[in-house]
Amino acid sequence: MRLLISIHLLVLSSAVVLAQPVDSTIAFHKAQQQQRDKTRLQNYTATAQYYFDIDQYDSVYKYTKKGLQLVNQGIGQGYSGDLHYFLARYYRHLGFYSQAIAPIRQAIGYAKAANNVKKTVEFQYALAVIFSDAGDLSRSIDQIGLNITYLATHEDTPTLGANYLLMITLYRQLKNPSLEEVYIRKYFALDKRNWPAVDRLYASILKGEILEQNSQFKKAEIEYKQSLRYARLTNSPFRVIDGLEVVAINLRNQHHYASAIKLFNEQFLKARALKQTSFMASAKRELATTYLASQRPKDALREARFALNLSRQNKQRDGIIASLGSLATILKANGQYQEALAVYEEQQQLKEQTRSEKNVQKLAYMQAVFDVETKEKTINLLQKNAQLNQLKALRQQEQLAVARRAQWAAASIIALLFTLIGTIYFFLRKSQRAYWTLTRQQKIVQQTANELAEANAVKNKLFSLIGHDLRSPLASLKITIRQIQENNEPSTHDQPLVNRLERQVDNMLGLLTNLLDWSMIQLNGFHTFPEPLLLHQLVDEMLSQVSESLQQKQLTILNQVDKMHWGMADKQQLRIVLYNILSNAIKFSRPGGYIRIRSIMDEDSVGLQIRDTGIGMSAEQMNALSAWPEVRKGTFGESGVGLGLRICREMLSRQGGSLHIDSTLNKGTSVRIQLQRADNKGKKS
Repeated sequence: MRLLISIHLLVLSSAVVLAQPVDSTIAFHKAQQQQRDKTRLQNYTATAQYYFDIDQYDSVYKYTKKGLQLVNQGIGQGYSGDLHYFLARYYRHLGFYSQAIAPIRQAIGYAKAANNVKKTVEFQYALAVIFSDAGDLSRSIDQIGLNITYLATHEDTPTLGANYLLMITLYRQLKNPSLEEVYIRKYFALDKRNWPAVDRLYASILKGEILEQNSQFKKAEIEYKQSLRYARLTNSPFRVIDGLEVVAINLRNQHHYASAIKLFNEQFLKARALKQTSFMASAKRELATTYLASQRPKDALREARFALNLSRQNKQRDGIIASLGSLATILKANGQYQEALAVYEEQQQLKEQTRSEKNVQKLAYMQAVFDVETKEKTINLLQKNAQLNQLKALRQQEQLAVARRAQWAAASIIALLFTLIGTIYFFLRKSQRAYWTLTRQQKIVQQTANELAEANAVKNKLFSLIGHDLRSPLASLKITIRQIQENNEPSTHDQPLVNRLERQVDNMLGLLTNLLDWSMIQLNGFHTFPEPLLLHQLVDEMLSQVSESLQQKQLTILNQVDKMHWGMADKQQLRIVLYNILSNAIKFSRPGGYIRIRSIMDEDSVGLQIRDTGIGMSAEQMNALSAWPEVRKGTFGESGVGLGLRICREMLSRQGGSLHIDSTLNKGTSVRIQLQRADNKGKKS
């Protein structure tokens, strides 16, 4: 019996000894595989960084996606921030700003979680640039302001300088010269002696731009040539190409055409060596402009055609539009007016398509920003719910503790009865206060949830009205109708149908534009930037936009706006107001009538009066204007949705203006736009 037990123990011991190497081998191979995956992730990130440095974005995307696949498997979370940053920069390079927002915000989150302040500043700068590229200048300024606040107290002047440069660019786009000058002074006050070559390059370019603005072209040439020397030190062929173009344009402005042509040719050769078709096309366009300026129109025509062929190969729409514009100008200079007209018409069609696509991208960007902000609010709400659950758990623990102490007190000596009663009372009061606190916090959380639900409902209702794919097809339909009218002249029987179809398309585009403007106002999407405006010039621009409608109804326009009257208003919003008022005047005017526009100067304001001889309004219709007005059809059957006047009133009220309407049935309508008065120096009067 003892022998059998000994043999059994020996067998068991052998099994254990044999099992241990198997388990350790599996663990060893698993550790080796994890190390190999981590090395691959490190190599993917380094390769993506390399291609990012030389602007090869397709390769950046390829290796970034490979790296993110490993990160999603739980390998090397420390590389997540850089990889999401590369992904955002790739989308920004393609112009997909709405898709770039989510990854760059994720990159910022990873950097903050790792307490990496330098990366956080870098990623927030990238987010500000994406906002700027998307035209959301106010968000860009807010974002870059966070960086400047931090950098002002840290020793990182090159990064601070880069943020100052972005601020200068933003305020230049906003046409705010005073704040632009403030950041220019701050930028030049920085000590640049130890800056890297790339940062000193941008400093020289900024100096050159300022000198050129003051017509000091020779001094600007010195700065631009200095920037070219810094560009060569960066070992980036793309920066050298940009530097050559800046110097060459300066020389052309000084009429040094031979030197400029030499630099543009060098720029073209470098771009061709890199197989960068867009840079090659840009060099040829500038060469064409230089030849034309030096009275060599034949050479200019050759280079312009070459540039257009390169742009078409590259299939980049902005480059094709620029090349078409250059070719049209040079064809006109060579006397080839028919071909110049055809090229100009092609350019206008591309511009219209690009404008429609940008509007669609703008809606997509607004949707993406709204979705990101909604997600952030949802996360905050979940965090509050987690805190609420934690408070509930604490309350339960306290109640259990009270119960245990009460049980222990009940079994204690009778002599301590009064002490136990006091203790129980104390803890019950404490529990009650905790319950009241918890109840108040529940109400706050519920109120926040209701507000979030209401905001989400408004968004759903708004974007269900507008849609992403309405305006672009309508714009394309309008272009098609015009091409039918130009290329295939309709018969006498079909001409009224074609004209009617064109008017209906115009009406639909106008309705969608009003809906979009109204939606932007309701979501606080419009930002008002008042500036001094010459009213006569602005009215002329708007009359040119509605000239076709005026001709269709044979209306006479009397533009009696004083050429010396200035008003303080947001230019884009005032254009929208004038367009709506003029469209209504045309819509409700009979054929052969007239519309008179004049300006009226008061002590501290200026007014624009638009009077027509249309069908006018009754007293009941005038009273309904303060609410949702009755939607009336025009004299040619034009329709609307009744948003125009509401949009005008809200836009004017945002900038201290007002709208007054006076009308008599069958005699016409008079609309007066009241604005703050300004002089031609940009000051309020």
